[in-house]
Amino acid sequence: MATAVKKNTNIVLPRNLVELLINRSDRFQNKVLYNFMGSNASLEHCKRVSFEDLDKKSKTISVGLLDLINSGDRVVILLPPGENYITSLFGCLYAGIIAVPVQIPRREQQFSKLIHIINDCHAKLLISDTSTLLKIKENLSSHFTLSKPQWFNCDEVGDDNHIFWKYPKINEHDTALIQYSSGTTGTSKGSMITHDNLLHNLDLVYQAFQHNTDSRVVSWLPPYHDMGLIGCILQPLYAGMTSVIMPPITFIKHPFSWLKTISDFRATTSGAPNFAYDLCTQKISDEQKQQLDLSCWEVAFIGAETIRKNTIENFTACFVSTGFQKRAFLPCYGLAEATLFVAGNSKGEGPKYKPTPKSDEYYLSNDLVSCGHLNQGQNIRIVNPNTLLPVVKGEIGEIWVNSRSVAKGYWNKADLTNNVFHAHASKLPHLSYLRTGDLGMIENDQLYVVGRIKELITHHGKNLFPQEIEHTITRNHSILEANTCVAFSIDSHQSEQLVIVIEIHKKILDNQNIDDLVASIKRCINEVYDLDVFSIVFTKPRKIPKTSSGKMQRHLCRKIYLDKTLPVIKSYEKDLSDHTDTAKMKNLNNVVRLKPKTYQELENYFMALMMDQLRVTKEQIDLTRPIPEYGMDSSLAIGITCKLEKTFHVSLEPTLFWEYPTFQSVINFILNQIKNNQNNAIS
Repeated sequence: MATAVKKNTNIVLPRNLVELLINRSDRFQNKVLYNFMGSNASLEHCKRVSFEDLDKKSKTISVGLLDLINSGDRVVILLPPGENYITSLFGCLYAGIIAVPVQIPRREQQFSKLIHIINDCHAKLLISDTSTLLKIKENLSSHFTLSKPQWFNCDEVGDDNHIFWKYPKINEHDTALIQYSSGTTGTSKGSMITHDNLLHNLDLVYQAFQHNTDSRVVSWLPPYHDMGLIGCILQPLYAGMTSVIMPPITFIKHPFSWLKTISDFRATTSGAPNFAYDLCTQKISDEQKQQLDLSCWEVAFIGAETIRKNTIENFTACFVSTGFQKRAFLPCYGLAEATLFVAGNSKGEGPKYKPTPKSDEYYLSNDLVSCGHLNQGQNIRIVNPNTLLPVVKGEIGEIWVNSRSVAKGYWNKADLTNNVFHAHASKLPHLSYLRTGDLGMIENDQLYVVGRIKELITHHGKNLFPQEIEHTITRNHSILEANTCVAFSIDSHQSEQLVIVIEIHKKILDNQNIDDLVASIKRCINEVYDLDVFSIVFTKPRKIPKTSSGKMQRHLCRKIYLDKTLPVIKSYEKDLSDHTDTAKMKNLNNVVRLKPKTYQELENYFMALMMDQLRVTKEQIDLTRPIPEYGMDSSLAIGITCKLEKTFHVSLEPTLFWEYPTFQSVINFILNQIKNNQNNAIS
């Protein structure tokens, strides 16, 4: 039997987010709402913002915005995670302006995506700060082909403007913000989230997590993703509780900092996608565990990508000595089109598993994790995506949702909105449903998510379209023909891995250096999508399964790849097994003790480090090759940068491996930093 969620009625229900903040400001006044942590991961030096502070600063920004644009206009928030991001978001809401949260672009592909978003929503203004403007304004402005939006520097807003604020004309069904999907250029779609959507979803989370005013939250999740923005920034405001907001880069560089902050702050709620728990299991040492007391952690929510039983079990076993309890895990399921939360277990229930169901149509290789029960005010149905008939309980089909949390639709995409947000199932003609595109099943009133009918590839919580990856490969490699490449993901080594299958004539392959082609494909995917490729398989022409109309059958191709029935001409596969070499690590430590003074000494260390981190042989490393050919995603690159920084006591930017084109140039830069430090010490 599913555990009933106890309705927590100790909350005043507002009609919109402006009313929410005003209500909480009047009620909690100087109580600290957000502790903004700096890069030093110190609780003592956090910037503290009270409920009253947020109300006052939001009013100040809203007055400045309305001097430039009108209520109902769209504003893109182009700020680093932190206080300015949140006050700018509420500044938009306080002005009746539609906020569009985005990530600051780092690579060319991200600039292109940002331009697509700005043009798609017809943004009238970009909010930023002095530091960000200096870094990106000139580059971003050069990309505009349509009329350029205005810039608004939130650092230059007068402190007393809040006295001129007037309550905006808004109702609960007005769009509060537009959440764009993490697809790349041209495919990113903006979900129109209303005030009512947000308030309903915030209450769902509030009830499931059983929050109260004494609850405490810690989050490093980015504010431009729904889990970070709604689950960890708006939820503390809704519940009247206190939170710690960490920079996302701090967690990526130092996973220990997340758990240490939970321990020191005595947080009751915190969570992340699957990969973050795996990173903690892999990176946190036994010595660091001795500094943790995680007995306070009551809700460890996990979602945003495939939830794996191994992740839950391994994390529990790894941190049971710190007081962490498995029952704290709260697996949940959601998507931006439904604001955030669709289903989840209740606090204290712990995870529930189901053995892999047999299916002739879908390839399933892992036990399933329940994403919660169905008695949470959400109407969830499982529907055959082809016949549009509801399936019987226990059968796999597409997850459909009818709820107050379902968004109004996609911005400026009427036909797609009608198809996705207003679906009608046979035998259920009187209700309109959101088609999630996710496959799932219901058994014993538990929802199990088994895959993605829309074939998205998920990496660190970011969704990518396989069609785009395929097109990127063939577009950038003239030797490959169009429609001869397929991309899909598989479960391997307890995480989701990218596989590329390519049809190619053997005679062409014989005349092409296979290592150069593989390296080029890896570099291309890494530069555009920040992804590492696990496997590249070359097969004969007409061996990739397709429909009679020529459409790729990715699920079937994945199945024959895993069954090893795909004809293979040549293949590449990354070695993900653990080859910890005690002798090699001892050599690394010796080099560090010697304090390298020459390029050759530092190169010896660097080669050994890369062999260990990239799991390659010495012969596979060419220090003059472009770094993206090694397939380092941002998480790995930042982790290596952090290790170099700590080892040699030098200051390195997280973007080190993007700013320097080769390992050779990285070594030279670090050597110069070491010499500068030594010279400064002498002087």
